[in-house]
Amino acid sequence: KTGMFIDSVRRQYRQDTFSNNGDVDSSWAGSWNTPWSEVFPQQNHPINQSQTDISYDGTQNITAGYVMADLPLNETFNVVGGVRLENTLMQTTVIPDADAKWIDTVTQTLQNFSGPNIWDADFNELRALPMIGFNWNLADDLVLRTAFAQTLARPNFYEMVPVIQYDYIGGPIFIGNPQLGMSSLNNYDVRMDWTPEQNWLVSGSVFYKTISDPIQYVNRFTEGFAYTSAINMPSGWLLGVELESRVTLDPILGEEWKGLALGGNFTWMASQVTLDALTTQYLRDYGINDNTQPMTATPEFLLNLNATYDVELTGTQVGLFYNFKGDSLVSGANPHTTLLTPSIYQLGYGTLNFTASQAIIGGLRFSAKPRAPRW
Repeated sequence: KTGMFIDSVRRQYRQDTFSNNGDVDSSWAGSWNTPWSEVFPQQNHPINQSQTDISYDGTQNITAGYVMADLPLNETFNVVGGVRLENTLMQTTVIPDADAKWIDTVTQTLQNFSGPNIWDADFNELRALPMIGFNWNLADDLVLRTAFAQTLARPNFYEMVPVIQYDYIGGPIFIGNPQLGMSSLNNYDVRMDWTPEQNWLVSGSVFYKTISDPIQYVNRFTEGFAYTSAINMPSGWLLGVELESRVTLDPILGEEWKGLALGGNFTWMASQVTLDALTTQYLRDYGINDNTQPMTATPEFLLNLNATYDVELTGTQVGLFYNFKGDSLVSGANPHTTLLTPSIYQLGYGTLNFTASQAIIGGLRFSAKPRAPRW
């Protein structure tokens, strides 16, 4: 096999902030029976546009080509190998207002838009990503798979632009880092698949990843407020074990149970990121002797359970899905200021979802997906 991939993204982000700061009529005193709304329209309540906003234009061009081969060595054993050449171009052009300043999240200092341009991101990298794998059919229904592959993880615009961003007013603040770079991963996988019946799967796997320059979220404190940013740490690793099963009940309980299927997936993960020497030294100044921390956005475990029922005769499908995500690190502690800002964790939570769909006519299908709150 051979093939190619081209992806081109243009991003335009415009930040326009308006406020009523400086409103001299921000309060009013009147009699009990005279509401403020009676005089409000005659008062002067100016709405001013901020001159400190930061906008940006972003460009991402990814071009890749690959070649691979699947070579059977005998009736039960085959080798799969190949290489992918991938070039990534990412650029941002920051567009500041006249009075705008930006926060350098590496030095944690407030900067003017003057001097050498270190607020725009610009990198162009070509990577060769090889892979090799082995598939061994131990029996007609039992397959052992092993694989090694090199991959990469690239930052997004959100993580690279020095713009104050938040999901909602008063919510957690995120500021990007223009010096952020890509991560390189070595992936090792071993997997066993057992398919004793049609539409059945019982599987177990172990995966291990070593990571160079992992992108890690950290907590920062600059100009009197805390925020989250992203930096490249020296190295990291991730170890995981996954168990998965999908079974239909009619082979066990009889044809009257046809269409009913149960499934489950459980993944346990352990991770570690090595902190850079400066962060380690600053932590020691606060009496903390850690030189590692868990990988951000990596929960301790994931659990997925589902039950589905498909009535082929009437075109009815229903499903119940439960998911639980364990505790995970959102951003690591920051010791680079006069204050030690703590690590932030997201506690584990579960979600329960129900779906139902009904075939109407001629390919038309009605679907409903009520969603329960997470807990």
